[in-house]
Amino acid sequence: AVVSTQSTGTASSKLEVAREDEYFKRVIRDNVLLLGDMLSDLKMASCVKYTELLTVGFCNHDKDKDHYSENFDMLLMGNPGFDRVNELLRQILDVENGKTEL
Repeated sequence: AVVSTQSTGTASSKLEVAREDEYFKRVIRDNVLLLGDMLSDLKMASCVKYTELLTVGFCNHDKDKDHYSENFDMLLMGNPGFDRVNELLRQILDVENGKTEL
């Protein structure tokens, strides 16, 4: 879903746009995958009603590693791209389809 076509500068202003967006006011999801490179990105989950939440953090600095790992379910260091996230999604989908076990 596209939240807004307006350019918003900060994570908090993006959160406010999402909270006001009609889509997020009515959507209910069983499962949510939240990707973020800032701790404040975790607040985006508060805009959607969900049953299960899996958070993946992208951390670019070793100094932030401990704090990020305490808050995100999965942490990717450096600039890994989305290969690891795509692999995680494949594993989740395979388990849900009865192909493999985690």
